[in-house]
Amino acid sequence: MGKKGESFEALDGKTCEVDETMCVIADDASVLGLGGIMGGEDSGSSEETVNVLIRSALFDPQVTARTGRAADLLSDARYFERSVDPESVIPGAKLAAQMVMDFCGGTASNLEIAGSVPESEKVIDFDMGQVKRLTGLDLHPVEIKAILRDLGFLMSGPEDNIKVAVPSWRPDVHESADLVEEVTRIVGVDRVPTVPMDKPDGVPQAVLTLAQTRAAGARRTLAARPRRGCHLVVHRRGRSRRFGGGKASVKLSNPISSDLTDMRPSLLPGLIAAAQNVSVGD
Repeated sequence: MGKKGESFEALDGKTCEVDETMCVIADDASVLGLGGIMGGEDSGSSEETVNVLIRSALFDPQVTARTGRAADLLSDARYFERSVDPESVIPGAKLAAQMVMDFCGGTASNLEIAGSVPESEKVIDFDMGQVKRLTGLDLHPVEIKAILRDLGFLMSGPEDNIKVAVPSWRPDVHESADLVEEVTRIVGVDRVPTVPMDKPDGVPQAVLTLAQTRAAGARRTLAARPRRGCHLVVHRRGRSRRFGGGKASVKLSNPISSDLTDMRPSLLPGLIAAAQNVSVGD
């Protein structure tokens, strides 16, 4: 992990500040890049580069996503934040080395391995009757098994209730409903039978409460121009430090962008930001 106060120049030319929450690539002297996000200029390749170190690593998706937002860096490498197949690390290194030799020549050294590939085996008890119960699709067990097998799942057990081993490249599959979704995706949603919903007797109850209806009416009335001349402004969080914000108690753990990290302590930041975008004619 990095150390507060460290920094490096990224490949996009931006100077990145590092702290102890970020996974870094470093030597004994300095930080060379951010793990799973972007390398630095000091260790970048050029037309004079002869020796190349190929690193194939598995980075923590949550750390990668959090670091990428904090550093405001966008790159193809940030695919790590959506997780990758842990079993691909060693084959990936060998494939990359082979591609370099095929296109550029040279000789590869022996592979050095640090750590171990984490266990990714996951087995789900799957009742194939769930397919019809959740989707209405009446499929034969043989068809269901064929679909899952073609997608890389391994199966064993009796005809109706089977055990399904999830391949390492599918971290998004956790339970029976996920397997049903996979089957439906391949069969086609167009084959899901359409069943009309029961129509309730009488006049349905209003969805909005009286207070909600009055609030919506007030907003429409005040914003209706030219009779009232008011503006309706929808605020976003952020831009709060100059107005008394920035305290740890109002910091968001998962902000939507790097400039919207705090809850607003006042309506002024949003109103001023909106006023900057209003033309004279408005």
